[in-house]
This record gives sequence, structure tokens and C-alpha cells, in this order.
Amino acid sequence: MKLSQFGPEDTQALSIDTSGLDSAAGKKCSAIQSLPLHNYGKQNVRIETWGPGVEIDNWGHGGIEVLVLEGDFTEGQETFVALSWLRLPPSQPFVARAGPNGARLLVTSGHLADAVILA
Repeated sequence: MKLSQFGPEDTQALSIDTSGLDSAAGKKCSAIQSLPLHNYGKQNVRIETWGPGVEIDNWGHGGIEVLVLEGDFTEGQETFVALSWLRLPPSQPFVARAGPNGARLLVTSGHLADAVILA
């Protein structure tokens, strides 16, 4: 999602083929499916597939960034469609609902848990 996002001690090289994963479009799962991509310290990176209308209520995420790969979801009063991005600090809850066709997302969480907020 961004350059130099990993700490200097996080040196493991990873290559994960995600081309065989089902897309969210037309998928009729009623829950969340998750494919872990990378975990280090508090940071967790994964691809999530949300079924149509699935509701998310995640209060303890430690900061979260979501990139929409396919489909859409609504958080607050805003709808996030393919290629849109949301970033929330640890203090803000992530309460969302997948659109009628579900969503496929690249999700990073936990990496902002120790961030310093400047006023």
C-alpha cells in the first residue's frame, strides 16, 4: 500500500499468488473470508472477501487501512468503491456494511497502534 511500510527488522521476503482466489463479484458467501498475506509485530496484512450485506463492527483494530479491490462497502455516510481507500486511526471504530455484490479488500491493521497523534 505504501513504500517503506515495514520496519527495518522486518526482512522476510514473501511472494503469494492470489490469482486463484474467487472474486467478490457475484460471490454468495454470507461471512468474511480472509487470506493472510503478512504478519509482523502488531501489523496484519490480508485480503478479505465480504459476502453481500455483511456487517463489520471492529473496535479494537489498532488502526486500519482498507483498499477496495472489487465491489464496495459503506462506512459512516460514505461508500467506498473499487480502488478507493480508507484509513482510520486506532481510536475510531470501523463499522461497515458490504454492498449488494460483496467486496474484496486489501486490509492492513494494527500498524497504527503506537502512532503519535499530533494536535
